Amino acid sequence: MKIKKAITAALLCCTLMTGCSVVGIESSELMRPPKATADKTQIQSVIDEQAEDNYILKYPQRGQYRSAVIMRDMDGDGTSEAIAFYSNKNEGTPKTNLLIIAQKKGVWECVGNYSNQSTEVDQVAFADLNADGTAELITGWGAVGSSINQLTAYSFDSTATREIQINQTYASFSAGDFTGDGSDELILLTLPSAEAKPQATLLDWNYDSSALFSRGVTALDPNISKYLDVSSQKISDDCTALIAEGATAVGTYATQVIVFDKDNETLKNDLYSQSTQNVTLRDTPVMSQDINGDGIFEIVTSTKMKSEENEDAVTVASETVWNRYNAKTASLERVTAAVIDSAHDYYYIIDADWRDEITARINLSDSTLTFYKWDSAKKPPAKGDKLLTITAKNLSKASAQNELNNFTLIEKTSSFAYAYLIAEGNNELIPTEQQVLENFKIIDKSINN
Repeated sequence: MKIKKAITAALLCCTLMTGCSVVGIESSELMRPPKATADKTQIQSVIDEQAEDNYILKYPQRGQYRSAVIMRDMDGDGTSEAIAFYSNKNEGTPKTNLLIIAQKKGVWECVGNYSNQSTEVDQVAFADLNADGTAELITGWGAVGSSINQLTAYSFDSTATREIQINQTYASFSAGDFTGDGSDELILLTLPSAEAKPQATLLDWNYDSSALFSRGVTALDPNISKYLDVSSQKISDDCTALIAEGATAVGTYATQVIVFDKDNETLKNDLYSQSTQNVTLRDTPVMSQDINGDGIFEIVTSTKMKSEENEDAVTVASETVWNRYNAKTASLERVTAAVIDSAHDYYYIIDADWRDEITARINLSDSTLTFYKWDSAKKPPAKGDKLLTITAKNLSKASAQNELNNFTLIEKTSSFAYAYLIAEGNNELIPTEQQVLENFKIIDKSINN
């Protein structure tokens, strides 16, 4: 059950990534922090005073933190500080301002006031870069439509704030303990440009200079034109990696796994190689996910199922597999798999006894997904016995009910009626009714992953 729920979330996640995005509200009337409590009222008063009351709050464009006023304990004293982003309407040169507001003896006051020449806040994160037990504020600055962003870090120790300049640009980044030393590092990703090839850079803390330095660099796939999701994830009990889901200009998708090799002190991207194709390259925008809820992130692959030489490739279904990644051997180990019919919002789990034994065809004209035994004994190999057919009929059509003749109804949604037909015969791969009902799942678009 955990696997099926996770697949549903992963499918929805890719739908959200490719279909829409969260955008900062631009109306100034909606740009004031709520006044529901005395603390929020005081915080707003500090913002009004510092910004001279003629301002628009700026919302981070992506990442976990999307509010223009973020509450976070930066100094570890158990009380949250307020971090506010705004631009002033009266300033001739566009820029974005950052305030750090702390509570001292019950009164909120500004303890840090910084500005950046960028017009937008790209992303906000928190990471303990110097292992002092408190998290630094990591702020990405950018402009609308730009893939080249600047990064700055800020710290607060109850007495003063400090700005930590990071002289690196990025297209996307993530923070995590990538080296396994107990503190956080940053990995910055770039996209290809006319001036430079894309690369990932690991930034670590230098305790002598109290600054970040480049500890490792590795090449990235130059075919990736956009990062859809970038995050730090555990890929084993002792290894945290950066997982970068990307899209190419031709509409395909690929995953890159960036790992720091502690034995050789190098940053690695073994799934990408200049001489071989990334094994995760796929046509479907399904994303990697902790598919079975064990705390370990699985890497997604998707490939066309077995087909005959002259078959129409459009009808051949793809098998989507979530795999455990072994960083030492750069190999993938299968965890679970499914065939996805994204046009009709469902998927079907591939049981272990079907692995390498079956193939499937999608017929969009009659809205069916049919599974067959793959007969490798034939010369040449070909589709064998039919095993199972699933259909999804559009309920807006008057003929939908008649088209379900001979099929057994599984479920109805507001859009489709789903039904199945189990093949007759004695082939040991023919599923039981219980197996069909267990393995068929509707993509639940109400889940917010």
